[in-house]
Amino acid sequence: MNGRQHAVRLLVGPDGGTIFVVADTDLGYNQATVNEQVDLAKQSISQLRLVSFWVPVVGPVLGLILIVVGVVAAAGARPRAGRQRSAWDSEAPVAAS
Repeated sequence: MNGRQHAVRLLVGPDGGTIFVVADTDLGYNQATVNEQVDLAKQSISQLRLVSFWVPVVGPVLGLILIVVGVVAAAGARPRAGRQRSAWDSEAPVAAS
């Protein structure tokens, strides 16, 4: 993991010619930064495995389970025979005020 970037910024006149160099930079990692980034990548490998393997495998299975739970819960919420309707039921007549 080593990188380097060289950038030059110029001040250009109306005719397109260079007036002067505003910045001439050469940026890069030193060995300490490279070692730190390698250590960070090694420590984060478990998170990468979680996102790349476990979430795609377990996510859909968990989603299907939650859909079944939702359908069962919704089916259990339906009015049963012999139950009196209340003002909160959508089919119950609304009292005039």
